[in-house]
Amino acid sequence: MMYYTSTTQKEKRRAEMPEKQIIPVVIAVLYKEVGPGNFLIMTQLRRVLNPAYDSLYDGTWEAMGETLKPGEDHISALLRGIEEECGQKVPEGPPAVRHTTGKGDIIVSSLPFCVVQSIAAPQLWFAVCYKVQVLNDWEPDFSKADGEATEACWWKPDALKRAIEESPARFMGLHMPVLYKLAEELDPE
Repeated sequence: MMYYTSTTQKEKRRAEMPEKQIIPVVIAVLYKEVGPGNFLIMTQLRRVLNPAYDSLYDGTWEAMGETLKPGEDHISALLRGIEEECGQKVPEGPPAVRHTTGKGDIIVSSLPFCVVQSIAAPQLWFAVCYKVQVLNDWEPDFSKADGEATEACWWKPDALKRAIEESPARFMGLHMPVLYKLAEELDPE
């Protein structure tokens, strides 16, 4: 991880970065309880279809991530992304409430698991992250998916934490801290 110790370093880094737009995404970490207190966390093998968009993370383990479309709320993007990337729907997404002031606006609120942001290559992603519990027998069906993932791996939380600690380069950078956070929550030892 990179930590800045002074404003001068931050300014230098910003000056070195080409001007890019922040890309809003939503991340879902899918998990299931296979016995009392016994959880598995799903990762999928990332397949980058456009190397110009992401030149770093092809062939890494990731959670499910989806870019928001204009006018789409984050919960709809999350559910669409799970179905597109995993080839399966989930029974329900995180709870959300729609609000309006009556002036033509629509505001969607929910309680995310966490927020992560990429401030360097390959993209300036800003992600609202959710943990999504699936049924015990739920499995992705990549034959019905969009090709952005090729296989799934269900991890015990302690094994996932260890894998991230030992070899973080095996994981998609934006998703890695979210996966680790859920693994810590499900296995606090």
